[in-house]
Amino acid sequence: MARALAVELAGRGIRVNAVLPGAADTPMLRAGPRRGIRSDFSDEGALADLAGRHPMGRIGMPNEVVEVIGFLADSGRSGFVTGQSFVVDGGATARLRTE
Repeated sequence: MARALAVELAGRGIRVNAVLPGAADTPMLRAGPRRGIRSDFSDEGALADLAGRHPMGRIGMPNEVVEVIGFLADSGRSGFVTGQSFVVDGGATARLRTE
């Protein structure tokens, strides 16, 4: 969708990109184990398990996603970027493609 819209709107000077965040340390993520999603782990155990699934060995921080969004919103730094999808997930989807 981002690519199609980018092509359609580029002539009007509108850039379209997508940010695809992975697991980020937020209250919603931390509430997951308490909602019974992973009831076989303690809260910290579930988070450690999730972190271990990422090639970078940790869960992302919200500001790391915000930095990508800030870059894209700044036309001085990203004015020639359009139609792209930025995956911010610590390599989780890259690992899936190689396993």
